[in-house]
Amino acid sequence: MKISFRVGNLLVLIILFTGIGTYAEDKPTKKETPEEQYKKLVRDQAESGGKLFKKYREVPDSPNKKSELQKILKEYNTKNNEFAEKILQLARENPQESFAVKAYGSLYNYNLTPKDVANLQKYHRKSKEIKSLISEFTFRGINTKNPELTLALSAFLESIVKDNPDKQIRGIAQFDLVKYEVFKFEKEPGNESEAKKRAAEIEKRFNKLIEKYGDCPSIYAALRKGETLGELAKRELFEFQHLRVGLLAPEIQAEDIDGVKFKLSDYRGKVILLDFWGDW
Repeated sequence: MKISFRVGNLLVLIILFTGIGTYAEDKPTKKETPEEQYKKLVRDQAESGGKLFKKYREVPDSPNKKSELQKILKEYNTKNNEFAEKILQLARENPQESFAVKAYGSLYNYNLTPKDVANLQKYHRKSKEIKSLISEFTFRGINTKNPELTLALSAFLESIVKDNPDKQIRGIAQFDLVKYEVFKFEKEPGNESEAKKRAAEIEKRFNKLIEKYGDCPSIYAALRKGETLGELAKRELFEFQHLRVGLLAPEIQAEDIDGVKFKLSDYRGKVILLDFWGDW
């Protein structure tokens, strides 16, 4: 009995330890969330770029320096595109996640599709995070080589104007839409009667933007001493009213190199070349 008891205890211990070992081996590792995967990709992208930038700066002077620099730049572009593809794919697999907005914001016009825009409209038209993306539209415009994509972007902005609770975001979206109307007008104004009607409508939209969102900061506020959307829109409206192709050039007064004063209207009917330059 004594021997049997010891053997039994030994068997129990073996089973316990075996079980613990098996449990430890079979315990599943924690799966990264899509947000964590996104952050890791961004970190890895930055780290990869940092290493190549350091490598670029440390290339020694030699007859082959130019080719070495070009080689590093090519490697940088290749790596960056690889990360961009992974980030884009992750955003497409998880369009409802907030990081998808950041991903598309940093990759705007990088293989963006109408379906991507539809998902953004569906899940994020009311979010504050959308500001960074529509600010990209302000810089680059929403006109693309893909008419279907351009229409999707326009509809997306319209939904933001309608549904987003943030006044500044709605104002930026409205500004982008008016700028798109200006683009279409300049590309194809139509006949004189149509052009006059469309120009009046665009001016009306600019004025409505100024009235409703004029006190909101523009996307350039940090660079232009607190510029408002109203100030930005007024500049754009002035250019549309006075500087677009087909209109008379606004009057200017100046002095020529001999100190003789002149006005632009003095030369009406003649071909004039204006050369503006400065010396600092």
